Amino acid sequence: MIDPTPRDEVAFRYAGQMVGEYVESIGKSDLRAFTLVEFLTLVEVAVTGYLDERARQDESAKLNDTPF
Repeated sequence: MIDPTPRDEVAFRYAGQMVGEYVESIGKSDLRAFTLVEFLTLVEVAVTGYLDERARQDESAKLNDTPF
C-alpha cells in the first residue's frame, strides 16, 4: 500500500495481532511448515482483520478518507 493513512496503520496493527493469535493457536511460526490450508487461513485472518478494523473505524468515525 502506498501512503497508508493513520487509520490504515491502525488496521495493519490490528490485523497483525490477529495473525499472531492465529499463529500461536496452531503452534507453528515457520511458514514452510504450514499446510496449504493453514497458509490460506493465515492470509484470510490478515485480510479479514484489516478490513474489519477499517470498517469499525469507518462506522465509528463516519469518515471517508478516500483521496479522490
